[in-house]
This record gives sequence, C-alpha cells and structure tokens, in this order.
Amino acid sequence: MYAEILDVTPLSLNAHFRAQDSVDSSTSQHLATKLVKESTEESLDINSTLFADINRAAGQAFSGIFVANKMQRQEGRLYIPSATLSSAQKRQLWALISG
Repeated sequence: MYAEILDVTPLSLNAHFRAQDSVDSSTSQHLATKLVKESTEESLDINSTLFADINRAAGQAFSGIFVANKMQRQEGRLYIPSATLSSAQKRQLWALISG
C-alpha cells in the first residue's frame, strides 16, 4: 500500500545504504550535531493521518518531519529536502523509512 502511495517498487538496499545503520553511537552523535549545524531546519506541517502512516511504515515514532538539506532520519526526526518530493526522492524516502 505504501509503495503505491509513494510511487515506488520494493527495493533491496545495497551496502552503501545499509552502512549508515551500523555507524557507532559516537559517530552518530557527531552526525546529528553536524546535521543541525548544516541544515536550514524547518518543521513541516503535514496531515496527521499521513504522519501516522509514515510512523507505522518506519516501525518507529518520529517526533516530527522537517525540511533540511539532506534526506535522513536522525534522533527520532525525519528530514526531507522539501515539502514536495520528486519520484526519485519518494523512492529514497521509502528506502529510508522502511530500512
């Protein structure tokens, strides 16, 4: 169902994308600090049903969705590059939240 909404087909992530999950906690903290410094973080106001569906697909509860320079999830937050995503960005988002 989510794949249809996000206009994607199921994908297997290669090692390049899985490496981020295996980063140790000190590196993770450094990346989080770097993200906050580099981003132009802006909270995104989205439909509550869509937000609940994203949390359900991700298997974790995000505290919010923010517009930032890079698409990633960090410290319980989801960062996307803009409020409107292209098909390629939707595929990247799906891979990120389902991984």
